[in-house]
Amino acid sequence: MATAWRAAAAAMAKTRRRTSAGLLAAVVLATGTALTTATPAQADITDGLILRYKLDETSGTVARDSSGQNHDGTVNGTADWEGDQGLGFNGSNTYVKMPDNIMVGLNSITVDFDTWIDPTMGKPYFLYGMGNKSGTGVSGYGYLFTTGNEFRTAITPNTYANEQNTRPSDTTYQLARGMWKHITYTQTGTTGVLYENGVEKARNTNVTITPGSIGGGTTVANYIGRSLFANDKYFKGRMRDFRLYNRALSPSEVQTNASATELECLQRRARGLPGHRLRTGDHFPQGLRRRHRRPGDPAGLDRRIREHPHLLARLRDRDQSAVHARRHLRSY
Repeated sequence: MATAWRAAAAAMAKTRRRTSAGLLAAVVLATGTALTTATPAQADITDGLILRYKLDETSGTVARDSSGQNHDGTVNGTADWEGDQGLGFNGSNTYVKMPDNIMVGLNSITVDFDTWIDPTMGKPYFLYGMGNKSGTGVSGYGYLFTTGNEFRTAITPNTYANEQNTRPSDTTYQLARGMWKHITYTQTGTTGVLYENGVEKARNTNVTITPGSIGGGTTVANYIGRSLFANDKYFKGRMRDFRLYNRALSPSEVQTNASATELECLQRRARGLPGHRLRTGDHFPQGLRRRHRRPGDPAGLDRRIREHPHLLARLRDRDQSAVHARRHLRSY
């Protein structure tokens, strides 16, 4: 891991950075004023929300549901809580058990979350899986899941042989590791759409299985960070802000969710709040230059973010090492 971090830092030293977390932190620290997020475009999308685990606890074995639906989850195994960096999964026994029958009655669904995949993650693995296991408990039998290994979402009423996949045309495509990614899967009618960082990566218009039909509405193996197949790997990495909706979010809503989480973390980072630790792969917008704000006007910088939300998408489009970010912050 240390070698990878040094390599990332060396690579980034060769390119000119136009902005970073250091810029935002310097703005706030210099003025003592926090950035604001009060804007309709960045309002929380709560319509149809079944559960939301922010996974920002600092201790305990409960993943609190902030949707108001009382669908708390149970954290099993070793829980590595780290504030707004979410829950750490150790790859051997950590997972979150969601309530039974969480998809009952659903003809449409959205699964939406942030994930940081450890570079040493083995495969195959599930990021999440909701459904049932076979009678022997060795394999899944009716489920919905997403994996970053050959990035795809699949749904089946029974065995893997009948999976209906939503996946990129390049079937070898994998989610990058060592950096935060925002993943969304939406399904309604016969259409499943898979997004990465708010951008559509795959679409399947021939999905005939509804989430609510799995197990006739009865699902008792609903996991985050664990596969329904006994021989698969447990997830290793981090997750935060896991959401389920009873409808398919629109593309603009998907982008809003993808942007909102990063803006929140960007602001926490800028204000120096606890719970955020820079990591290899933290991403920062490239369009927020010094000229986009007046001296002593952090609100101007925030307006720039609101007026040009595409800049937030760049938070994940550029690899920046923690080493560089800290160095930039010290020198700004």
